[in-house]
Amino acid sequence: MAQNSLFRTYSNFLRDNLQEIHRLIRLSQLDEATKLFGQCCSMSNEYLGNEIAREVEFLKIIDASNNISADESKFGITPRQALIYAALCGWKGDEPCSWISPIEKESLIAWGVSQYGGDRKHIEISFEALILQGLFFEVHPTVFHYPCYYCTFDPEFLNELPDCKYHKYFWEDLQSRYNDEYMFTWLHTGLCAGQGSQGPSDGRWGPCLGTTCTSFLTGDKCCTKDLEFNHELIKLRRAQLPLNYKK
Repeated sequence: MAQNSLFRTYSNFLRDNLQEIHRLIRLSQLDEATKLFGQCCSMSNEYLGNEIAREVEFLKIIDASNNISADESKFGITPRQALIYAALCGWKGDEPCSWISPIEKESLIAWGVSQYGGDRKHIEISFEALILQGLFFEVHPTVFHYPCYYCTFDPEFLNELPDCKYHKYFWEDLQSRYNDEYMFTWLHTGLCAGQGSQGPSDGRWGPCLGTTCTSFLTGDKCCTKDLEFNHELIKLRRAQLPLNYKK
């Protein structure tokens, strides 16, 4: 389900009053928002203040994304819709497909720009919002030279597309199959065809292995999906490996 808040606590009272807290934040009435939030949980004033500050930044990013219309798109869609299409299909004109591995951020942005046909900056703004809301998540931070992401395939995001009914079953099926086979591990590691090993690209799928990937352990510059590893981290890791792993 798409995230509509970054608050790290939950109660029925918070659920019922979240929209009002957000309204107060957007009006810059932070003391009132903090007071109302404080009625939802018994926490220190410092904790309440930190939570409201995080929520302020969250709403700034979400609102910035939602406020970009389709006016500057040559295809008549918003940058959010463009990125959802990118998650669904990749490049504009491609058919819906699953992800055979994590994807570098730059590639995801490029897919979004191809779907949008407008200002790249709009895509970058919406990308940050969709990360916070849970469509994309970073895989193995610091392991790869460039940040890499995977998709949650949350069908709720497809509701933003005009032709969502044609694609929701596809993502629902992906989620169901992945949850059955990998539990929720895949929602932290992403998935890779061949599990990042030296096997064939049509090999058995599994969680992206990060620092336990064969390509990483043998010191290769990239994995078999052409994702470049963090050289400094590789050097550090190789210093701790058995001699038979070193070249």
